[in-house]
Amino acid sequence: MKYSVEVTNLNKSFGGLKILDNLSIQIPEGKITTILGFSGAGKSTFLKHLLGLIQPDNGEIKVKGITLNRLDKFELVEFRQNFGMLFQYAALFDSFSAFENIAFPLREFSDLSEIKIKEKVFFLLEAVGLEENAAEKFPHELSGGMRKRVGLARALALNPSIMLYDEPTTGLDPITTK
Repeated sequence: MKYSVEVTNLNKSFGGLKILDNLSIQIPEGKITTILGFSGAGKSTFLKHLLGLIQPDNGEIKVKGITLNRLDKFELVEFRQNFGMLFQYAALFDSFSAFENIAFPLREFSDLSEIKIKEKVFFLLEAVGLEENAAEKFPHELSGGMRKRVGLARALALNPSIMLYDEPTTGLDPITTK
C-alpha cells in the first residue's frame, strides 16, 4: 500500500508539557482520514508538523515520500504547495477582500494571468456556495460560515494533492455543517 503520510515516533513538547508522545501513523494515499480527540489533544500540533510549520523534538515525518526534517526553508515553501489548509478560523488576511484572499496563492505560486486568476477565483467562490458579490467583501463583512468558505476556496486554489482541515465545522451553522 502507498502512503501519503508516514509518521514514526513523533514527539513534541511545549514548556515541559508533552503534546505528542511517540505518535506513529500511516495515512494511505487517496483516503480520507479523520483525527479525533479532545481539545488540547494535539490535533492542530500534528497538522502543523505535516506542513513543516513546527519541528518535532524527535521522530520522523514523511509526506509523499519526502522526509520533512531534512528540508531547508526554501524547500519547505515549495513543498507546502502540495497542501491545501483550511484553518480553524479561516485565517484570512484582514486587509484583503475575499477575492484577494483567494487570489493570493495563485499570484504567489502560479504563472496564471490576471484574467485566468479572476476566472479561477469566481469558479472557486461558486464551488464553495458563495455568490459573486462576496468577492468584494472584507473578512469583517462576512459571516463566520462565509469566512470559512472563502478559506476553503483559498485552500483549493492551487489544486493541492493533500487537503488538511483543522476543525472544519467550527463556526458554521447546522445546515452548512451538514
